[in-house]
Amino acid sequence: MNFIAYNNYEENAELLFQNYKKQIQKVLDKEDYVPVPPQARSDPYYTITYLIKDEVRKHKWIEGEKGRKMTWDEARDEWLTKYHEDFIDFIIQMKKV
Repeated sequence: MNFIAYNNYEENAELLFQNYKKQIQKVLDKEDYVPVPPQARSDPYYTITYLIKDEVRKHKWIEGEKGRKMTWDEARDEWLTKYHEDFIDFIIQMKKV
């Protein structure tokens, strides 16, 4: 692989990653169901994103049962701040088993 091709690969990879981040953000932006293109269903990142969305829903429900009313944005941001890292560590550990 020559230098120009490698630079082109890095640029394309960065563009793909930025596009991917936008798609994932769409999934987590709102509580409602967001349709996923069929080819993305086998993508582990989409799968993890939907697992995260379910966990945020559970967090919002649990907090609501405690009498704390939260918007989707509040629940998502709080869950991502408090639990995201541990959740990802858990997923990684489960993959190793």
